[in-house]
Amino acid sequence: ETVPSYSETEAKAELGVSEWSGGEPSRSHLERKWTRPTIEVVGMGGGFQGEGIKTVLPARASAKLSSRLVPGQTPHRALELVTAHLQAQAAKLPGVRVNVSELTYKAQPYYAPADSPGNAAATRALRREYGAEPVLYRIGASIPAVGMFMEHLGVPTTIFAFGEQDNRAHSPNEFYRAASMLRCRRLYSAILP
Repeated sequence: ETVPSYSETEAKAELGVSEWSGGEPSRSHLERKWTRPTIEVVGMGGGFQGEGIKTVLPARASAKLSSRLVPGQTPHRALELVTAHLQAQAAKLPGVRVNVSELTYKAQPYYAPADSPGNAAATRALRREYGAEPVLYRIGASIPAVGMFMEHLGVPTTIFAFGEQDNRAHSPNEFYRAASMLRCRRLYSAILP
């Protein structure tokens, strides 16, 4: 579903890019951002890191990758595929070897059906609070507990929040208004039976 206030042009301007790079060209930016698998380089190092320069080739380099999975994927299989791809690329370069270390942090992909009882209760509470029909949409995130709730309890999880565009979520200047916290507390209480 379309988010009424979203503008790709404004999103590109805010990030300082002229085009979206990566991802599936046949998918919209929001679809790639919210519902498609991702792989990100979240850290890398190698070579001389001190002040100034040194004209040496690094003997080692490292990168830390993170991936968002979607239903139908598993952490184990995704790791196998990424490892095989990296090793195949390294094999094309003389003297290059790839070693992959698996971190213990993993989460199963999760998808909440739009018509779940929790979503219906949240829709009613949001409609009462704002006097308008809420927009339901999927969003890509890593919240391991919701997958565990589904796997072990068979219970779909409903998530809604009250962040605002200028809150700068996950940035160095992230903040959250006290008024949003109060609204959140009131509405989460309203959806409980």
